[in-house]
Amino acid sequence: MINNNNKIIRETFFPIINLIKNKKYDKALNLLERLTDKQIDLNFINQLKGLIYLNKKNWKESLLYYQKIPKKKLNFETLNNIGVCFYKLGKFNEASDKFYQSLNENKNYISAYENFCVTNKLLGNYDLSIKYSSKALLMSPKNNKLKNNLLDILNFYEPK
Repeated sequence: MINNNNKIIRETFFPIINLIKNKKYDKALNLLERLTDKQIDLNFINQLKGLIYLNKKNWKESLLYYQKIPKKKLNFETLNNIGVCFYKLGKFNEASDKFYQSLNENKNYISAYENFCVTNKLLGNYDLSIKYSSKALLMSPKNNKLKNNLLDILNFYEPK
């Protein structure tokens, strides 16, 4: 038996999630704006708004909504998305920190490995980037983004 809360969540958020999947971001935002007056999980609404603005490549707006979510409520995907916002805004140290936090939440999240390695290469943390690229390639040996990052570093840097 489906409880009433699950039914409300399904009826409320599934249409919004489908709009996001179909890249109808403005329609999804309009539906979300109507929800904020109701007693619905504001953290989830902020997470969805952050995701929408991330997909719209509006990094500052995305970050604004993600930063409204308490740190205890951030999952590995959201941490990675916050890192992407910082990266796109040229804040590589902050981005690296968020990617690392994402990896601590989920040691198998390849997207966070990719982002962490590329960011640390840009920061000049070559040994760290090599270490995490190698670790991630053990989990995902056909990952070209990781391979290319590693090869790029090894073309000009000799690891210790």
